[in-house]
Amino acid sequence: MGALVDLTNLTTKLIESVKDRKFAADLREIQRMIASLQSEHASIHESRIALMTENAELKRKLAALELRVADAEKRASQQQADLEQFVEHRGALFKRKPDGGFHEAVYPLVA
Repeated sequence: MGALVDLTNLTTKLIESVKDRKFAADLREIQRMIASLQSEHASIHESRIALMTENAELKRKLAALELRVADAEKRASQQQADLEQFVEHRGALFKRKPDGGFHEAVYPLVA
């Protein structure tokens, strides 16, 4: 942005020192264009800041969602392991013993 300021200052200096009105008008047009570029640059800079802020927020949300997914997968895995300990027979659940047999206690199905 320093180059634009330097150009603006140079143009202003040239306008003040020029005797020919036609040339001064051209320099004023250049100065107007430089001012427009400065305005556009400021707008782009503000947009960039907004996008960086939004990007940081989205990264934070993504990290939180990844933690929730990992937790849900862990719970689903645990539930699957719990279900594999039981065998359903005629509407009741029977828990397996380590030796391959079944405990005598009967567990009801929970819907």
